[in-house]
Amino acid sequence: MDIIEELKKINASQQAQIEEFIRQNQILTEQVKYLRNKLYGHSSEKSIDDGQTSLFDDASNGVFEDPESTGEQIEIVTVRKKKRQSQKAKITKNLPIKEELIELAEHNCHNCGNAYQIFKRLIGDKFHLQPAQAYIVCRYQEVGKCQHCSEDVNYDGDQFVSATVPQSFIIHGP
Repeated sequence: MDIIEELKKINASQQAQIEEFIRQNQILTEQVKYLRNKLYGHSSEKSIDDGQTSLFDDASNGVFEDPESTGEQIEIVTVRKKKRQSQKAKITKNLPIKEELIELAEHNCHNCGNAYQIFKRLIGDKFHLQPAQAYIVCRYQEVGKCQHCSEDVNYDGDQFVSATVPQSFIIHGP
């Protein structure tokens, strides 16, 4: 008989636990419903019909349907923002420009001996200041291409040769 009494006690405690879980489940369900309504429900800004016409509901009440006509044409003016000029452009705008050419070490192809076809490539501008004068030096680098080797079928594409540029004082500077 002890077993039956013990099973009845266990059954009663489990029933109490089940009832507690059901009560907690109801509370949590109500909380979820409340929070979901707060998050996704209607806001407190409700329109109250107190006889006042709405300025924003044009279709239903006819307020502000036609623009005010004064007899004058409306002129549309587009304003474009002026591009900001950089500090470098402001400083160097009126300075004289000198050109400097960095030449190839050799003007003949090392494969066939023919003369290179010469191009110029702008490397960059360098601000130069002497005590009595200031000017800009535009640095160009000679780039050569052998026309004879480019037409040869044994070579794959054009091969360009560039003059060696002296290293700048500033990293990534001209």
